[in-house]
Amino acid sequence: MLVLSILGAFIVLLIFHDFLWTTFSVSSNGFITRWTTRGIGRFASLLYETFPWTRNHFHAFAEITIGVILMIWYIGTWAGWSLIFSNVPIIQASKQSDVTHVGENITPADVIYYTGTAFFTLGLGDYVVDSGATFWRIMSNVCAAEGILLGIITVTYLLAAVDAATATCTFANILVCMGGSPTHILINAWNPKTKSFGSLESALIDASDDLGIERQNYILYPVLFTYSFSTGKPAYDSSPPRIAALDDLLTILLHAIDPAYTPSRYILQTTRMALTAYLDILSAARIDSAETAPPPPDLTLLREKGLPVIVNDDMWKRICERENIRKRRCFLLGLMVRCGHDWDDVVSITWPEKSEPGMWWEE
Repeated sequence: MLVLSILGAFIVLLIFHDFLWTTFSVSSNGFITRWTTRGIGRFASLLYETFPWTRNHFHAFAEITIGVILMIWYIGTWAGWSLIFSNVPIIQASKQSDVTHVGENITPADVIYYTGTAFFTLGLGDYVVDSGATFWRIMSNVCAAEGILLGIITVTYLLAAVDAATATCTFANILVCMGGSPTHILINAWNPKTKSFGSLESALIDASDDLGIERQNYILYPVLFTYSFSTGKPAYDSSPPRIAALDDLLTILLHAIDPAYTPSRYILQTTRMALTAYLDILSAARIDSAETAPPPPDLTLLREKGLPVIVNDDMWKRICERENIRKRRCFLLGLMVRCGHDWDDVVSITWPEKSEPGMWWEE
């Protein structure tokens, strides 16, 4: 029995450590939470690779991930305390006055039931610890206190995770409203009269700030790997296509547009570094890079709109084949595949440029 109590204490401490590390650490998550998130994410990717029709339901794995983590925390803790209490002198409340009945006819199921009532409800009173076992009465109070702590912090943590997921969707929507694809963002920002990109510089500053917040949210709430990877056609709320579009946008501004007309190079490099740090966090989800990079962004439309493109197609192809750029784009393509997207979701317009017949706002 002592061995079971020691094993139970080890399980309780292990899960409690994971719980505290996940909910209070600002730099990482508990290993149970981290492994669970990665495992479910890989299973989801394998599922929709085998059955492509499931990719539109990828967002459901966010709820599954949360459910599995909570089950591990709560059921694991319940099981651990049940092992700790395996040698506790539990008696039925109706027999408290008769000490000769201590432990009589008490089965393992009764111990599990008593532990559950202490952990989830502070005890119903139908089973109690013998009044002479002071240590175990105190341990019952500790069990009840842990149940209260887990309940309060879990609700707070989940609400914060939902807020972080909402912020991720909002960030994706902002990039969609800017134009969605790299070329259309540039065309929308270009002012032919002043020969400048207008307020694109301030938009990139805001994007850098948002990327920093997004990066920290992914550290704090690993469930975002499934929340923000949800798919849809068009993918208004999905982060990966818009992140890939932003990266291609920066590549165009840094290497294909006349520097005399681009936003400050300091701003471009700062945004690039923020995006690199963001992608580094995403790599923690064990995303496999694609073997080949996607096609270079088409600069034809930019030239037709009068933007100051300074490279021809051959030069542009060689630039995109540079090792550092190619690796980034291979990783982004792997991210897209992992999330059930096609590269068309990056280069196509994801928000209608003009009203279409039959739209509700024309009625």
